[in-house]
Amino acid sequence: MDAFVWDERYMTGESIVDSEHQQLVSIINRVVEQVSNETPESEISEILSQLVNYAVVHFQHEEELMAEMGCDSRFIAAHTAIHREFASQVVKMREFSGAGSGTEDLLRFLTNWLAHHIFGYRSGNGTPDPENSRRRVG
Repeated sequence: MDAFVWDERYMTGESIVDSEHQQLVSIINRVVEQVSNETPESEISEILSQLVNYAVVHFQHEEELMAEMGCDSRFIAAHTAIHREFASQVVKMREFSGAGSGTEDLLRFLTNWLAHHIFGYRSGNGTPDPENSRRRVG
């Protein structure tokens, strides 16, 4: 069973962003599945590395799209900081969970962060100012 179920409510209207969000959901669900199956920490750590690497690429796409859409540079800077903090937190939590504890905290962080990242921005929290952009970007 997936920890995070994709729903049309998460759609931004930008096909590449939506596709990448779905891939992030898929990777996080793989982490949850592997933890549930008591997979060795080394394998879980590898999936977490894939998550961070994929997230960095996705974040670049989002930030470029926001700039192309004419979003306020302050919004882009704030969004970029949120992206960097996510990657940093996953790395820290991966190290902590690799020490034999913190796995549940990591899973809770991943699913909560993803929901807030996708749905929070879709619902208006941090959405680009309508005067600067016609569309929302996750």
